Amino acid sequence: MAILRTAMALGILTPPRPQTAGAVHQCRYVFDSGDVGAVGAGDLVVLGPQQPFSHVVDAYLQFDGDWTGITNLTVGLFDAAANAGAGAVGNELFDAVAPGSVLVRLTKPDWLRLPMIEGERQIGMKFSGAVARLAGRRATLSLLYRQ
Repeated sequence: MAILRTAMALGILTPPRPQTAGAVHQCRYVFDSGDVGAVGAGDLVVLGPQQPFSHVVDAYLQFDGDWTGITNLTVGLFDAAANAGAGAVGNELFDAVAPGSVLVRLTKPDWLRLPMIEGERQIGMKFSGAVARLAGRRATLSLLYRQ
């Protein structure tokens, strides 16, 4: 099992920082198999951080490209310390979503109930099986949050 990271998770890109109380900001976390590479069965993808002191108010997933053979994916809190350091991804945002849909709204309220914290929360994604590297195969998480 490997842990793969997107440009946002590596710090190459940074999510918008909420600066005005109550203003809603949007961050797009993109998994692009052409950039990240092939994902093996059981591999985890770290999409990036949720900004400190922010509270999620909505989220949706958008799928582009050919997702044939992938039955579902799950998006939630990435915990690097779980499984003896091998990492784990929860299902606080989306649980077993079929990527054949073009756009999927938030399916679970669990992340909405999380309190604001001083630190970052990492967002992760896991797939039901292996994902071959294919240009144009993209899953984009749009996370809307406020301070």
